[in-house]
Amino acid sequence: MEKRLDLILDERKQRKRFLFRTIITWTLLLCLLLFLILKGNTLIAGGDLNKIHPLVEGEYSFEKCLYMHPLSSYCPSETTGQLYVIGEDYFQILEEKTHKEEKLFSGITWQVKEVDEEEWNKLFKFKDIYNGDIYNINHFSIRLQYDIEEGLSIYQMDDEIWLARISDKMLWSLYKLKLDNPSAFLNPVQKPLINV
Repeated sequence: MEKRLDLILDERKQRKRFLFRTIITWTLLLCLLLFLILKGNTLIAGGDLNKIHPLVEGEYSFEKCLYMHPLSSYCPSETTGQLYVIGEDYFQILEEKTHKEEKLFSGITWQVKEVDEEEWNKLFKFKDIYNGDIYNINHFSIRLQYDIEEGLSIYQMDDEIWLARISDKMLWSLYKLKLDNPSAFLNPVQKPLINV
């Protein structure tokens, strides 16, 4: 009888150990999964940042010049005279007063990539001349780049949208844009925009 009682108690201890180990294992796996999800957007679902931080479609206008290459003879103060339309698969530059199309970039898939701080800093060749804090982007938690074409990109820095022109691996101009009309226009082939 004593032996049988010992066997029953031993069996209960083994069950408790197994249950304890199972709980610890699942807890550690859940913690690891949570850590990977919170660590960064590139670890989620193959790194699809487009779904996490979609680029807001609509009409944008110039808000201010954040940077102009020191060799440039042009620096807008109040306006560039242009409007910028971000569509589902295009980027359009319009004349500000007439809305006449100046340039259309179509067939864009809006592939997004995270902005590397070191690569960002390489774009500035004349740091000694320019007085500004645009070089430091580490205070932005969201730092994304959408290429329109070679030398023309949109940057999303938290809730700010920047339009950058790059030439010879140097930042030539950087404008902060403001959203005037979200999803307000039809694209050039009269296809309705998707609201984001």
